[in-house]
Amino acid sequence: MTDVILINFRNERDMYPPFGIMYVADALMQQGHSVSVWHETEEALDEFVAAVERERPLWVGFSTITGPQLKTTIDATKRVHAMGIPTVWGGVHATIMPEEVLKEDYVDFVVVNEGELTAQEFTRELQNGRNWAEVRGLAWKDEDNRPVINMERPFIQNLDDFKPRWDILPNVDAYMLQSGPYDRAIPVYISRGCPFRCAFCYNEIVMKRTWRQHSDAFVMEQIQWLKDNYQINAVDYADDYLFGRIKPMQRLVELVGMPWSGQVRVQLLKPEFVQWMADTGCQWVNIGAESGSQKVLDSIAKDQKAEWIEAGVRTLAEVAPHIEANLSFIVGLPEEDPDERRVTLELIDRLCQINPKA
Repeated sequence: MTDVILINFRNERDMYPPFGIMYVADALMQQGHSVSVWHETEEALDEFVAAVERERPLWVGFSTITGPQLKTTIDATKRVHAMGIPTVWGGVHATIMPEEVLKEDYVDFVVVNEGELTAQEFTRELQNGRNWAEVRGLAWKDEDNRPVINMERPFIQNLDDFKPRWDILPNVDAYMLQSGPYDRAIPVYISRGCPFRCAFCYNEIVMKRTWRQHSDAFVMEQIQWLKDNYQINAVDYADDYLFGRIKPMQRLVELVGMPWSGQVRVQLLKPEFVQWMADTGCQWVNIGAESGSQKVLDSIAKDQKAEWIEAGVRTLAEVAPHIEANLSFIVGLPEEDPDERRVTLELIDRLCQINPKA
């Protein structure tokens, strides 16, 4: 019997590893539990439900994010709940709206925010006492079926206490990415959170503008394991924001010494920083540009000037023309009118003219 089954239903394009449940799996395995991790599209729904019915675990955990894949999560949760097995939702969607989630009959519990320690305590209570009020970070239902949201659990101070369990993923090769000429780039997660205050971002509520990182030794050990076991030849730093502390992260990228990609903000894209990116083997970057309108940028507390976007992309084209710049924009923000939207679309046109790699 598998003690706990964890699943993250993904869409067809999402091929980043399910880091959240990979870390929770490690926490439970440290307790001596057997855990299986699933990361599948809706096509695997029946197979997943059959596995749950066969294994009859202590509980089943569903990692949730607001989006179309939530429909499959709902369908699976209903079927597991009908078996009498406790259903637990976690992840961004459930963390932001636990009370609304618990109004659904098929969801028994919600793990709010980081799941490692809460999952450990929840499992102990499930086996030994069921005093749910004692589990910080847990949301549950009282005897009248009303949602109860427990006190928040403090953030994990030493991220090295838990590690993502690559070794129990069914197919690590499925997460290999093309990164420039490198065909075995893999996403790794070395920090949590973001220090910025973008008003549209989940970090404002979930991570509360904090930023924590694994130690250099932890990161090096993880990447060496992936090199030894899966022959990776590049690294994609999948963090919400890689450069939460600029100099330490630059030193870590240099220490890893592999071709890389990651998230940057436009204000970093000065000639000397872009030259450092090129010198250390950067292949592509993700940039949250959001809007070409300063009015809209200010309304979402982006803390950047609109002209920095164009300047940064131009610097990339001039200093490191091989680096691909992936810029994301949001259309339809509350402060945006048709004129502001036109400014954004005109900026996108200019960026494509300035930099063929944008």
